[in-house]
Parts: sequence; C-alpha cells; structure tokens
Amino acid sequence: MDLHAAFEDDLRRWLALIYERIELLTRYEERAAVESMLEKENRLLTVLIVILGASIMLLPFVGGNAMMAALALLYVGAFGSSIVTMLKIRRLEQSSSRRREIRERQETVWRGRPRLSLDERAQLIRIMNLSKLASAAPARLALGSELREARALPALASWPALEDAEVLIRDIPHVSDS
Repeated sequence: MDLHAAFEDDLRRWLALIYERIELLTRYEERAAVESMLEKENRLLTVLIVILGASIMLLPFVGGNAMMAALALLYVGAFGSSIVTMLKIRRLEQSSSRRREIRERQETVWRGRPRLSLDERAQLIRIMNLSKLASAAPARLALGSELREARALPALASWPALEDAEVLIRDIPHVSDS
C-alpha cells in the first residue's frame, strides 16, 4: 500500500470515529431527554397519588364524593399525562433523522475533502494522532491548538470535519478512544 492510500485509509477511519462520537453524543442527548420526560411524568403521578391519599385520609370528614373526585383526577391525570409523554417520546424517537444527517454529513465531508500539500497532511496526521489521546487534558489542549492552526490554512479552512472535531473535543472532552 502506498503512502497516499494509507493516509486516505487513516483519514477515513478518523472521520468515521469523529462522526461515530457525534452520533453517540446525539443518542446520549436523546436518552437524557427521554429520562427528563419520564421524571416529569413521575413527579406528576406522585402529586396525583398524594391527592388521592389525602382524600382517603379525609374520607370521614368530607365524604365519599371527595374520594371519588380524587380517584377520577388520578385516572384522568395519569391517563392524559401518559399519552402526552408517550407522544413526546415517540416524536423524539422519530427524530432519528438526526442520526441519518450525521451519517450523510460524514459522507459529504469525505467526498469534499480538499487536496492537501505535504505540510497539510502532516498537520492532519498530528490531529488524528492527538485525537486518539484526547482523554488526557494536555493532549486535548494540543489537539485544540492543532485544530485551530489547521482551520487557519486555506485548504482546510472550509472543511467541516475540522470544525466538527473541534466542537466535539470542546463540548465533550471526556470522550476517549476506548
């Protein structure tokens, strides 16, 4: 395998890693949104159950009508809240178009890769190597510096892969190559 083909192969693997991490971040954000919705649902149901419990305790004082009203409130509230929550979760899950967009962006970035001089290739190789060590703070700082330098080069300035890598490293510095 010649050096050009080896570089292209490494570059493709690096891009796949970057966009895989972006996709994992998207999945994590979706999961966090679902958990948040379920937590709100849980709080609402807790309030409704407390109201029912209070009406049961007050049964001797206010009569059966208050308990029946509390039961109806619990039933309608739980049913309505679960329907709204399920619709929100379904809408969020159907937004998997975001993952498809990430894969399409990866392909677009690959196809739109610029022609590089030897110096620009060397800089990309440094970036690819540093990104493997990005879980260490010093390497992350060096990687950020290399990415900024690379984005200042005319051939790489408009290549979206570097911007995506920079955002990924800045926003989730805890992501490692494990």
